[in-house]
Amino acid sequence: MYLKSFPDIHWLKQQIARNFDIQRGWNGMVLPSPGFPNVILNVSTTQAHRPSVKGPLSLFMNISGHSYCKVDQHQTKISAGQYFISNPDQHYDLTIDSPTATETFNIHFGKSFAEEVYAGLITEADQLLNGYFENSSSLNFYNKLSYNNPIIQQSIQNLYQEYQENKDYLYLEEQLYNILVALLDEHRQVLKKVEQLPASKKSTRTELYRRLAYALDYIYSHSHKNIDLAQLAQTANLSKYHFLRLFKISFGYSPYQYLQQIRLEKALSLLRMTTIPIKQLAFDLGFDNASSFSRFFFRRLKIYPQQYRDKI
Repeated sequence: MYLKSFPDIHWLKQQIARNFDIQRGWNGMVLPSPGFPNVILNVSTTQAHRPSVKGPLSLFMNISGHSYCKVDQHQTKISAGQYFISNPDQHYDLTIDSPTATETFNIHFGKSFAEEVYAGLITEADQLLNGYFENSSSLNFYNKLSYNNPIIQQSIQNLYQEYQENKDYLYLEEQLYNILVALLDEHRQVLKKVEQLPASKKSTRTELYRRLAYALDYIYSHSHKNIDLAQLAQTANLSKYHFLRLFKISFGYSPYQYLQQIRLEKALSLLRMTTIPIKQLAFDLGFDNASSFSRFFFRRLKIYPQQYRDKI
């Protein structure tokens, strides 16, 4: 289902409680089968609050603007070009509060669809990862902010541009399958990083990575501001130098290096997609002035921002 407005929240919670056990739902549309259907919510709005929804596996992202998703008392800001995952049966709050419209592209995967896809993708080698993949229904992602990888980005673009025209459910399922494959591949890489954390118990490693992911979310959401080590360590509820060591083990970069990479990626996108003056762009990215931004850009790419924009 591809919807352009949020369904009534009270009706939605009633349907979730009944596991969508009726064939007709979602504003009168006939469902392909009983149970929670695959649903895309492509909604443009300035205000929305969807509290305590017990959802299926869900991917939250925006075409433009930003939204906030709260899971397990932790709220994450989701900007365009990023996505956030909540797991089956997790309660989430989704909030939009902006003077300009946010266009969502939230994907809620049907429970049976996701389980069948993962059952076919999980291999014997996955069973070696200390029980992380006991079965497809127990597969849980870390609730963390991520940037679109190329496969997810292309599938989202296909759905956004083409599915709205042909409304072919087979096409929808193929693109959702591609997204689930990409998510599982990313999750495998995350689990390998978790295994590298210096703790003997799997539960401890899992908890450490969850805390580090909160700090990573903080960097993404505040990359335009000055960030200090104490703030990040507090977000992860770790001592500063314990945090610093574990962060580099988990993500391959120090927090400062990660922050600089995020700023560079945002700069490249803004230079390609907008005509924002370099001075304003520098300020928006968190630099003191255009000169410091230009020096940073040149050190990374051996070309100045204006030269890069002129060549596009």
